[in-house]
Amino acid sequence: AFAGSCPVLESVNLCCCSLLTDASIGALAGSCPLLKSVNLNGCELLTDVSIMALAEKCARLKSVNFGWCMLLTDVSIVAFAGSCPLLESVNFGGCELLTDVSIGALAGSCPLLESVSLDCCTLLTDASLVALAGSCPLLKSVDLAYCNLLTDFSIVALAGSCPLLKSVNLWGCRLLTDVSIGALAGSCPLLE
Repeated sequence: AFAGSCPVLESVNLCCCSLLTDASIGALAGSCPLLKSVNLNGCELLTDVSIMALAEKCARLKSVNFGWCMLLTDVSIVAFAGSCPLLESVNFGGCELLTDVSIGALAGSCPLLESVSLDCCTLLTDASLVALAGSCPLLKSVDLAYCNLLTDFSIVALAGSCPLLKSVNLWGCRLLTDVSIGALAGSCPLLE
């Protein structure tokens, strides 16, 4: 009922509404095609069905927060990336099932990305970051906390291709060395 009465809704924050289901998000997507910003952080029951509905109906999205929607897989993120090329900000933090396939699709389809949060996406490797670095030169903020498989190779690629970076969170990335910090310091003068 709520979604049906708001066809010009552009932003919705449903953070930590942990009892929401795919039916709710399907109704929202179907009734609010002008959405530009959606925050579903912590909506633990949502599955790929919700993200596919948003991908199909809400191509104008610029900012999405799917953090800690832990049932999401590459299937929905690949479809989502392909349908929402205007994305500037994404948060997939805590989406532990996502792999390099998702981030590669995101990088390939969404060149306007400025902010990417992938904290605790523990399956991601250097391939994800190299893809982002190669396709998303406007990146300003990247959260990679606890992406334990990342090495200096990917951080050097990111630093060399994304000079607008202001914020990089590498907390808990245990394979990184001084090489990563040197690359960031030498190539990203806007870091705060």
